[in-house]
Amino acid sequence: MKETNKNAHGAVSRSKSNGKRMGSRSAFTLIELSLAMGILAVIMLVMMQFFSEAQQAWTSSYNRAEIFDNASIAMDLISRDLQCAYYKSQDSTHYTPFIISMSGTPRNVAFYSTTPYPPNDECTSPTCEVKYEWDSSDTKGWLKRYATGNMDDSGSSNSHWDIPPPLATSSPFNTADSAREVIPYVTDFEITGYDKNGTTMSSDNTPYIVKIVLSLMTKEAYDKWKESGSDDVRKRYERTFTKFVVIGDRGQE
Repeated sequence: MKETNKNAHGAVSRSKSNGKRMGSRSAFTLIELSLAMGILAVIMLVMMQFFSEAQQAWTSSYNRAEIFDNASIAMDLISRDLQCAYYKSQDSTHYTPFIISMSGTPRNVAFYSTTPYPPNDECTSPTCEVKYEWDSSDTKGWLKRYATGNMDDSGSSNSHWDIPPPLATSSPFNTADSAREVIPYVTDFEITGYDKNGTTMSSDNTPYIVKIVLSLMTKEAYDKWKESGSDDVRKRYERTFTKFVVIGDRGQE
């Protein structure tokens, strides 16, 4: 009987001892905790760096897409108007001017076009006086489009519309019609006209081929450039696009 109690007492003692040893194994030492926190901190830093670079890549891609979209909008609009350019051989009373003014500011190109984009829904004639203008002093660098149709917004006859203009008209595109803003943050705008042989033409003749050069930036880059006035900022962020538009032979010399 005593032997049995002794064995039972020994079993209980061993059970308590094993429990203590098991409990000691489930705890972490200060060194282990410090090591785990260090590893976690390294992982967090790597993840933060990864997300930061991903964000920068996304922003850069978005900005490039924005510039390309704006350039595409402007180029397509100008190209369609140019391809629909209206020409009538000069006679004793009328002529069809094609004016390119790239010296000084503002820079503009003006011509007559059977444009698919009239200034309003009231126009009954597809032929309009069209002018694109860019002013370097504009705070947001807007490229603007003027279109004068035979009817104004109220449906009344437009006194500024005169196609083809009389030969004596010195400023056929000097109208009071308001401009429509096409795209902002333009840093340069150039139009050059060429004849069939690739020779640069004078500004008053309808060209055979037109070269369009358009430079622009994102809003953030444009504001930074305007604030600093630095040519280095402009060279770094400016993107330039070039397009040739064939008007073709329409009887012009």
